[in-house]
Amino acid sequence: VLFYYLMGALGITAGAHRLWSHRTYKARLPLRVFLIIGNTMAFQNDVFEWSRDHRAHHKFSETDADPHNSRRGFFFSHVGWLLVRKHPAVKEKGSTLNLSDLRAEKLVMFQR
Repeated sequence: VLFYYLMGALGITAGAHRLWSHRTYKARLPLRVFLIIGNTMAFQNDVFEWSRDHRAHHKFSETDADPHNSRRGFFFSHVGWLLVRKHPAVKEKGSTLNLSDLRAEKLVMFQR
């Protein structure tokens, strides 16, 4: 159980968040494969969708286009966003974001 938790945590934190959403570092293929497996184990959407939503969260913070809008409550902003359908504004505004870096990465598109 601990191993599964750590894999998911690394997949989200080091993978979907730091590597693919913010591009804070570069990783070689073996590490990217490891992180994308961890991301899959976390069951928090695929890397493409997670990164798109996170970029939207930063760009449209505290609006209906923010997938983690804290104005919808503490629970929603931390967990609830995984349990309900996205507000239409999230999809509308999310489609305006430049995601060409994610689309160009074969591993991300394979997972999708």
